[in-house]
Amino acid sequence: GEDLGRPEIILSWSSRSGPVENIPQHQVKLHSNGTVLELAFAPCNVTEGCGVSLPSTRVDIAVPFDFVAVRGYFLEYSLNADDLADDCRGGARQTQWDEPNPARSYFTELGTGMSAEGLDCERVGPEGDEGRETVEACKQACRENYFCNLINYRESARNCDLRYCLNASSPELWDNPDVNVHALIEANDTDELLDPTHDGYVMFGAPNASGWGGIVYGGCQAGREVPTSGVWITIPETAVPR
Repeated sequence: GEDLGRPEIILSWSSRSGPVENIPQHQVKLHSNGTVLELAFAPCNVTEGCGVSLPSTRVDIAVPFDFVAVRGYFLEYSLNADDLADDCRGGARQTQWDEPNPARSYFTELGTGMSAEGLDCERVGPEGDEGRETVEACKQACRENYFCNLINYRESARNCDLRYCLNASSPELWDNPDVNVHALIEANDTDELLDPTHDGYVMFGAPNASGWGGIVYGGCQAGREVPTSGVWITIPETAVPR
């Protein structure tokens, strides 16, 4: 880890290299008084290949105290005007830290206490009890179903409902207690092919009750082309369930 001027505050970097020969880069820029001015990320440093195997850079900051909420703001900006960064892969915010390859496909949570069961989302499965055990099992059942691009998962009286929606990233949602909606966003979706995005996303969070997760900001406020002048991202006060 890296000492940020106070030995009890530790910053640690980790990365996923993505394509062969790519080496993600990062650095910390400090004020003259030793406090952090900027965290700089450059995950992709090759001319091609990052769109197929998306690299990532992650920073974890350990502080010597407990907290009940987080809030604040930060500035996102692109370094190269000819190749603007993105903070919104696939047009839907990220809700998981560790997707295997979000350049090609990922699940994102669209809502809690809601379901997508309108005319724009046709039911396509499953047969029998497939996928009921856990939400991850339901997601896997969706991936294995050629038509599925969205799931409605119920925790109590567990149930897995597979759907094909005309636009999985923004379906019509209905109130439905104890049901969560997760969309499968894939690079070959029609809306992606007609309006292609850059490959990128930005996430910010704090540990949840299990010590992990806790995504507070999952992207999509700065848009698909982050200008070199930057976009301020505001994080409203958000409780951290610890």
